[in-house]
Amino acid sequence: MKLLSLKLFNFRQFWGEVTLELAHRSDRSVTVVHGNNGAGKTTLLNGFTWVLYDQRSPAFAPGPLVNNRALGEVPVGSLVECWAEVLFEHNGKEYQARRSCVAQKDSTGQILEEPSVLQLKINGKLVPEKDDRRC
Repeated sequence: MKLLSLKLFNFRQFWGEVTLELAHRSDRSVTVVHGNNGAGKTTLLNGFTWVLYDQRSPAFAPGPLVNNRALGEVPVGSLVECWAEVLFEHNGKEYQARRSCVAQKDSTGQILEEPSVLQLKINGKLVPEKDDRRC
């Protein structure tokens, strides 16, 4: 598997859409992520793990995934979406996996976050959700 990019949208401290292009060519094969504490290095790692496994690392601070600024800019009760998307190649195919969730702030200031949803595309074609009623 060759990782190509990670995109985040209103995901933790990343407000709006942010793209991290990863080095994946023979002349550009190393990506270095460097930054101060709190800059988002662990958030980038958790973007990958959330998309691929619906998990967070133990070092990841608890709390909602949706960006606080995005929640603060909408009226109480409005939905705010966050997502992370991983683009990768494997065996000659391109995969685009996106996990998303929505949250809203209620009148008491509590943030209510819905369960996440995973969407997968292979070579640009959406893969239908698995029907759990079938064997």
